[in-house]
Amino acid sequence: MRFSSARGLRALAVAGLPAMLIAAACGGGGSSAGGSLNFTTTIGDVEPFTGDLGALGGPADKAVKLAVDQLNQAAKDAGLGATFKVVSADTQTDPQAALSAARKVIDEGATCLTGPATTPESLAILKGVTKARKITLLPSATSAKMRLTDDGGTIFRTAPPDNLQALALVTAVQSQLGSAQGKTVSIGYQNSPYGEGLANTFKDAWTKLGGKIQGPVGYDPNQPTYDSEAAKILANHPDAYVFADFPDTFGKVAAALLRTGEFDPSKLFVSDALAVSPIPSAIPAAALNGAHATNAGSPVGTPQAADFDKLYTSAPGPGRFALDDNNFDAAILCGLAAIAAGSNDPAAINAQMRKISGPDGQPFTFTQLAGAMKALRAGTQIHYMGVSGAIDFDAKGDTSTGTFDLSTWKNGQLTLDRKIDAKP
Repeated sequence: MRFSSARGLRALAVAGLPAMLIAAACGGGGSSAGGSLNFTTTIGDVEPFTGDLGALGGPADKAVKLAVDQLNQAAKDAGLGATFKVVSADTQTDPQAALSAARKVIDEGATCLTGPATTPESLAILKGVTKARKITLLPSATSAKMRLTDDGGTIFRTAPPDNLQALALVTAVQSQLGSAQGKTVSIGYQNSPYGEGLANTFKDAWTKLGGKIQGPVGYDPNQPTYDSEAAKILANHPDAYVFADFPDTFGKVAAALLRTGEFDPSKLFVSDALAVSPIPSAIPAAALNGAHATNAGSPVGTPQAADFDKLYTSAPGPGRFALDDNNFDAAILCGLAAIAAGSNDPAAINAQMRKISGPDGQPFTFTQLAGAMKALRAGTQIHYMGVSGAIDFDAKGDTSTGTFDLSTWKNGQLTLDRKIDAKP
């Protein structure tokens, strides 16, 4: 039974129902620390199953569902009565649709949300519903502009923010050119918080190393032609090009670049939203074969990264894709915070998010979740060692370091070249 206002609760009280039943009507059942638990936590996974980033949705949702399976098995092994489930909805890579998706999963009982892939989607959800209800939101959106909005302490990100990705791109370009000193990089970007943020952060970092910037050249996703922008980006034969864009728009820009006859894909570096494999039909393959991409990755050689790869690839459904490990970690954090709180109440979950991260806690990976849950119920602070890296939230709720994959397209497929660790 659900109640949407204090009036309904007062009516129960007037009717003489005991306070315990009134509390139960609100949801948020639980227990004191150390006791058994008796509640179900619903994780709402709001992903772009369609739209410009539709390729992300299926793999991300699969990762969240695998995380819920792990949480349920761990709670059973730990002898706890808590259970977990997931409800999903399509954001359509659109802010208004994302808000509708968030409201849908919340109406279905979700008290912790994962998944929106862009900053406009995440901010629409924040302003429309989650901030007011103190519901934790763990988006895979990475724009630094998200942190210009007061989120009331409700947004946490397991995917490294774009200020770190820009540094990874700088490292990648510098490695190919041998040095930044005196080298010119031409920047193209879609006019969006994601594109603008990455472009400006890369520009600042590159010029600090003695490099030169051409542009940045911004463009609108609804322009009838991109020939003028392509000419500006390729003017003066820059040493490299960096793009921050989404597939549908970049496909049109790429066609314009190829029409100039001056474009060399081996000089192209793109950010994670374009790190798609195989090359989608919206993008001319000739524009990406030989080009390079960065996207959030897992640290090399960690047991949890290997365990997750085995878990994911052995399960039916989509194959591995960008940010699947970050979405998996986000769902695990929702579950661990609920166990720490002893409740599925959204505010209680939110209050525990920082207490399950950071180097002061006892380390646990996702294969040790039962032990982590027992420790939390005993009042012990833990440090969740995520698949995507050790979770150590900074003051804003972002990860303080990030590991990125640097890959190159060969015959239409991305092939991993190496890992880049980025720190501010």
